[in-house]
Amino acid sequence: MKKIVMSFLLFSAVSLLKAQTMSITDVKPQIGQKFVMHRAQNQSALSPGNDGVGQVWDLSAAVFDEGYDLNYEVIVASSAPGASQFNSPSYAIRWYQSDSTLLNYVFMKDSASYLFKQGENQSVLFIRYPDADLTMHLPLAFKDSLSDSAFYSSTAFSASYYYQCETSLKFDGSGTLKLPYITLNGVYRLKHTIRQIRQSFNDTSYYTRYYWYKPGTAWPVAEYREYIGSDHVVYTNIDMLQIAAPLATENIHQLNVSLYPNPASDQVNLSVDEHAGALRLFLYTAQGKLILEQDALPGIHAVETGNLTPGMYFIKLESRDETLSLPFIKK
Repeated sequence: MKKIVMSFLLFSAVSLLKAQTMSITDVKPQIGQKFVMHRAQNQSALSPGNDGVGQVWDLSAAVFDEGYDLNYEVIVASSAPGASQFNSPSYAIRWYQSDSTLLNYVFMKDSASYLFKQGENQSVLFIRYPDADLTMHLPLAFKDSLSDSAFYSSTAFSASYYYQCETSLKFDGSGTLKLPYITLNGVYRLKHTIRQIRQSFNDTSYYTRYYWYKPGTAWPVAEYREYIGSDHVVYTNIDMLQIAAPLATENIHQLNVSLYPNPASDQVNLSVDEHAGALRLFLYTAQGKLILEQDALPGIHAVETGNLTPGMYFIKLESRDETLSLPFIKK
């Protein structure tokens, strides 16, 4: 009987997720939106985890390189240099590293059922993609996948290169994503693989990319990218989204805690339910840097903030069974 019940529950869970789909609105940003991604510097300690239903992907051990934030802004395509080289792009994404003055532009095309890159203008490098390359065809249901092949070219310092690509996109999982400063439920994951041949079969590269999306954010809350070049050296980059306060305050746990005042000057107070038991408190910057760790007991618990620089911070509380993240602003 237990085996039958478990089989039924598993079938029901898969059937429920199969009925859910990722749509264009889950991945398409709007003009005027801005996003900041923090890059982990301890990539070897992190793993993308498994595919499937009810996964818990744990990236909470990430340590960020504070000098390497990636800044993105969605802008009107015609305002970006190089826009005239493409066929009516829907919008452009301007991005730059926090430690660099170089601006880069990505030109995007979309409709009700697809989203793809038309090309990129990266200072000295100019790339043109065909419609079929690096495409997101949506809606996409759980376990559904798409594959395609295409050719494209790039130009740098007057030299041109030509590429053949085979790409695959799969909606491969749903579950909980743990970041250093927050835990998110109801997260979807896309797996994107690329086999790229540059002019010669002896110059073949492989990309594997995982994108975690929280419906409503229209931008990945985390990205895991692995690249293997023709020299067989493996490179890994992991970026995580700086979470805005409305998403960060999502209470997916049962801990009854309130934080005040917010914004704060000299201290913030945590009012913890008397039945909560012993807690561990962590204070993080918006970049995920841990700056304080201490015990917290039920009742009113004060955290000194007078020596903090103005900006956003997160307090994470951990009990034996639960974790809760609370954002606040230091004035």
